[in-house]
Amino acid sequence: MRALTYVEVEQTCRIFLNVRRFYMAVVMVAPMAAAMLTAMRHMFPNKRLNIGMYALSAIVS
Repeated sequence: MRALTYVEVEQTCRIFLNVRRFYMAVVMVAPMAAAMLTAMRHMFPNKRLNIGMYALSAIVS
């Protein structure tokens, strides 16, 4: 996800790392993680880990 924020950069000298872009990448991943856990529940059998990931996703979102 982090790499997608730099897809439309024309020159490498224009790429600069900042906290805001990192935060936006994390905020985009959090709902996707919850959706994946919900849609593919049978692939993730560890219920404690799933609950933790749902909680982390809710906190970040």
